[in-house]
Amino acid sequence: MGSIFGDRLELVEASSTQTPGPRGDGVIYTESGVLKFHNRTAESIIGGAGGGGVKKLNDLTDAVKTNGGSNPIITFDGTLINTFLGKEAGDAVTTGSNLILIGEDSGVLMTTASNTVSIGALAGATTVDGVGNVFVGTNAANTLGTSSNNVYIGFGSGATATGGFSNTYIGKDSGMVNGSGDQNTGVGESAGKAISSGSRNTIFGKNAGDETTTGSGCIYIGYSAGANVAFATLDDQFVVANDTTTQLFRGDLGDQNLVLGYDAAAAPDFKSGTKCLMLVEGAT
Repeated sequence: MGSIFGDRLELVEASSTQTPGPRGDGVIYTESGVLKFHNRTAESIIGGAGGGGVKKLNDLTDAVKTNGGSNPIITFDGTLINTFLGKEAGDAVTTGSNLILIGEDSGVLMTTASNTVSIGALAGATTVDGVGNVFVGTNAANTLGTSSNNVYIGFGSGATATGGFSNTYIGKDSGMVNGSGDQNTGVGESAGKAISSGSRNTIFGKNAGDETTTGSGCIYIGYSAGANVAFATLDDQFVVANDTTTQLFRGDLGDQNLVLGYDAAAAPDFKSGTKCLMLVEGAT
């Protein structure tokens, strides 16, 4: 038994006939697994009498509210193994299972999606179906629709993406508009921001590859690497850089060309030839 005499509160294991505390002001106690409060004249369930003596959170109508949605603010579903926390989070789920949806409107339109984690206001809001997705951040993958095995982490990551499978984007606004592109990896703020249908791209660095739209099979490493509209539709490019004007390494993986030198990646293409090696300053 623990007493808090200054607050006139006593916690005991007792029956419903437990008398008030040592100063006559109240006792908190458990009875048959239910937490109760005695205030001299009457007892009530912690959280309000509207709880009705329940033993699980879902039945505490004073603590679990809907705030306009059809689902409670807090929902634990032991059958489908779902956990929802936030106004209208998981509001439309029917048979979806193994879901963790946290934040206002997180996964609000999900119905049959499964094995998905969505954390943040509007994160994964319109991902109706799909398996194995992870969305973390406000507006992350907000409009994705039906898609699977994607990771979008960061404020606005994949915010207006509409499809694609097996993409991984980490960073604010990364992979923002991904449409049908698959198997892309973008790490850094705005990395791969404009990719629509491009696939199999590997992008690391803030703003790296942020002009690429339909280009596929590209590797961009470093701050603003490949951040040039000339790369928007090119395939099989390899650029290492630390800003938009000092791109020191460029390769064409398709034609097997390689350029080393100051601003090596400035030109949109290698003009002609294959299996070439150029070591020059301002190479084009």
